[in-house]
Amino acid sequence: MVNFGGHLKAVREGESKGTDLYIVPYNDLKEPVFAQGTDSRAVFDTCWRGALALSNADFTAAVEALFTSIFEADADAAPRGAPLGTAMKVYVDVVGPDEGQDTLQRMVQIHTAALTNSEALRKLVKKHDKYHPTQKLSVSLLPKLYASVVFSGQGMVEEAIAAMRAFLNDEDEGDRGTFLPMKRMDSETAHNKVVESRVEELDWLKRVVASIPETLIHNLVAHRGFHHVKDRNDKRPLENSLAAYETAWTSGIHLCECDIAITRDEKLVLAHDADFKRLALDSKSPTSGINVSDLTFRELISMPLTSGNRPPLLIDVLRSAHAISNNAKLIIEIKPGNSAAASALSRLLLRHPDLTRCVAMIMSFDAVTMHRLRTELTAGSHPLLGSGSTSSRMNLSFGSQHCRFASFDHFGTLPNHHRTHSDQQLGLSLSQNNLGVGMSLSQNTLEVPLVPQEPPQQIEHILSFPPLMLLTVAQKPKRPCEMKVGVHDLSPIDSWLSNPNGCLDGVYLQFQRDMMTPEGSRSLRELSERVDVGVWGFAGLDPDDFDTFHWLVKDCNVKFVNTDLPNNFRKGVIVRSSTSL
Repeated sequence: MVNFGGHLKAVREGESKGTDLYIVPYNDLKEPVFAQGTDSRAVFDTCWRGALALSNADFTAAVEALFTSIFEADADAAPRGAPLGTAMKVYVDVVGPDEGQDTLQRMVQIHTAALTNSEALRKLVKKHDKYHPTQKLSVSLLPKLYASVVFSGQGMVEEAIAAMRAFLNDEDEGDRGTFLPMKRMDSETAHNKVVESRVEELDWLKRVVASIPETLIHNLVAHRGFHHVKDRNDKRPLENSLAAYETAWTSGIHLCECDIAITRDEKLVLAHDADFKRLALDSKSPTSGINVSDLTFRELISMPLTSGNRPPLLIDVLRSAHAISNNAKLIIEIKPGNSAAASALSRLLLRHPDLTRCVAMIMSFDAVTMHRLRTELTAGSHPLLGSGSTSSRMNLSFGSQHCRFASFDHFGTLPNHHRTHSDQQLGLSLSQNNLGVGMSLSQNTLEVPLVPQEPPQQIEHILSFPPLMLLTVAQKPKRPCEMKVGVHDLSPIDSWLSNPNGCLDGVYLQFQRDMMTPEGSRSLRELSERVDVGVWGFAGLDPDDFDTFHWLVKDCNVKFVNTDLPNNFRKGVIVRSSTSL
């Protein structure tokens, strides 16, 4: 069972932190479910209806305030009785991209809260009926949820988000120019010493890779690329940097792991921490202590890291992998509660199907985010399931088959494949394929050309998704959404991975010493017969050497093993002085 209460807490501490939006108190509302007594059903019913009323009221107020700000800003510029799409386009022209990005961020926050609240209310009813099978409330409560504004309004907000992104020129992230690395001036002696150290480390890496059998190298995962765990960049590239991945891939490593974050203007960048205080060249800079999600990409560029370079865009790293080798692939981690980054990743992969082969796997500690990502990828790539807005929440089950219905176009038009010429007079028209890119404005007075629709035959390239996996912990969870599991009892995993709309493909387990025993090996092998298995560990605390890697792959049948590639990783392969090279 997925820890939805933990996911809600991660959302409050992440995307919804600092906002005034209402989030259903899921854990509090669960209490009447387990309460004993004849009035427990009535108490739950009352509490649930109250939460729905608050969700509806908050959503309506937030959306009304948002659209009021749009119409007030362009009161003199927008045509009389302007459709919403036209008003939004004029708004961006009037206030400019910076304020437009703030409005887009608010839209995303409103949508996240509505989606989270709807799912929380649905799960609460499901949980109640599970524990009270003779007093089911689904028939009386779920119709109220599905008829509510907080549920049905999600589609309208999603389409507004897609339109705002288009009006803000949310083009291909890779077409924004090339940024030259910043250089730091050092003395000639120090410079030469750094160069020698890097040559030595690179030579060591290539010899280590050459010593690993070809049958095993595809199981080794360079954690955050080829980097130094102490954040030094005099010998190795900085973690999550373009150089860290290009160095690893060009040296023969197949798989590299990275962490992604989303900026305020919705650019996916590589970042492990919430901010760059640890890695910024000027750690005392006010910008370095601001969360990545509150900074624009332009602001990140103005904050060089200790290497002198900026944090790379995810698409930059994927394109390097694509250019280097068919073996060069990324494993992408999404931080808990960061559904905005997951949605942005979905959009990126659907826009660039040629880059999907460069993604070996996607993972997160947040099961809800991963299941939602599975739904978005499926809906966005299937020619029928994706023909409607991704805002659709209606799933009809026919045995094991699930059918996604297109939602109503809240800007006044039908999906693109039903549109006639006269529909152009109705307002903003969004193409429902490819997650809403491609649109035109009403009265034929304004058109916004976007990325052309891909021909149907190219859809097949999108249908192959990277595997999606759930990260777990073996110790006491530090975050509410984390799932704890031990190698001697892996039985809970199947329920965590299961979902009616598509299961996750595997689990990434925290390393445990017992994995190195025959019993632990047997347990992992049995699990690997059902799902993909990966293993991660803490640098400096867990063993990180070839013998451990070899055992996990050959004896435990583990598919992915993280490593920071310490200099003692391979016995007999040492760093040689550059004078002896």
